[in-house]
Amino acid sequence: MDAVRSAEIVDKNLFLELWEQFAADVSYPGYGLLWTERTRTFFAFLFDAYVSGELDGVCLVMGDYGVTLYGSCSEKPQFDTPLGRVAYAWGTYIKPEMRGNGCYETFLDTSVPMLRAMGFDSLLADSPREYEPVFGSLIRHGFTEYSAVTVLRLKEI
Repeated sequence: MDAVRSAEIVDKNLFLELWEQFAADVSYPGYGLLWTERTRTFFAFLFDAYVSGELDGVCLVMGDYGVTLYGSCSEKPQFDTPLGRVAYAWGTYIKPEMRGNGCYETFLDTSVPMLRAMGFDSLLADSPREYEPVFGSLIRHGFTEYSAVTVLRLKEI
């Protein structure tokens, strides 16, 4: 397993390739994202903003097979919550052939101290129970399950 390191601007294409694989591999009805030009543009923006320091957050890579992205949104919410300053877990993707080797836990172990140092109070992740490898890792790392998300599909996309 390669060491985790902070992403650099030269990692942008790798980052976007892995996120495209994430969209294809992790999405299922009611969960995930569609890899459209709009989605690609949004994640390219987040990558650039985190790497440049324009937004607080971490973008980490592991070899050419893993990427994670945690941090603030494009703008701060205009309201307070009991969670304090929240970092959003935009996602972690690890190529299938490298899963089960502790990569996800290594990303969490590396990211959490970095986010604390940036002044975040909470890390919000939305992995569903059905995705047991990730959900189980979150619980083992001290995350608390608060509620389930429900969806009413108003039209097919």
